[in-house]
Amino acid sequence: AALARFREAVRIEEELVNEEPRSVQFRRDLAYSLTQAGNTEVDLGNTTAALEDYRRTLAAFEALSKEAPTSTDPILGIAMSHHNLGEVLEKLGRRAEALQEYRLARPDYEAVVAMSPSGAWAAGMLATLYVQTADLQYSEDRESACRLYGKAVGIFESLAELNMRADLREYLLRAKDRLASCRSRP
Repeated sequence: AALARFREAVRIEEELVNEEPRSVQFRRDLAYSLTQAGNTEVDLGNTTAALEDYRRTLAAFEALSKEAPTSTDPILGIAMSHHNLGEVLEKLGRRAEALQEYRLARPDYEAVVAMSPSGAWAAGMLATLYVQTADLQYSEDRESACRLYGKAVGIFESLAELNMRADLREYLLRAKDRLASCRSRP
């Protein structure tokens, strides 16, 4: 039922964008509805449909960033889109493509966190991305992966006071475990 509602929202927002193609608000709302539709497709196991939604979301946020280059919203949307694409590609076993998407997400998340250091949600997403990237690149570049685990732990520990979500806590524990492994091996 949730997917049907998101699809209806996408349809309505597409009509609004067609009527007012220059409306940043309508285009932003459409991009976020596509993200929610993609997230729901992932939850339902429909990874191919999710990929399509996330690709459309990425295109929408990239277009918005050209019109509002100083706004963090499109930058965050681009980062989230690459991150979401990476997660779906990883679920599909397409690890090299997933790693590429994670690497594309990183500079935009870092820019958003730098512009708004108190943004706990974006910082948590960046730390999660660091762990996911490190996991995929560990076998080919252990040193870089270990640095990313260290960065993730630093961010997560700064967020710990904010009543960290359970999923983030799992990433923190994984990053700490892998960082300890990094330090114990030559």
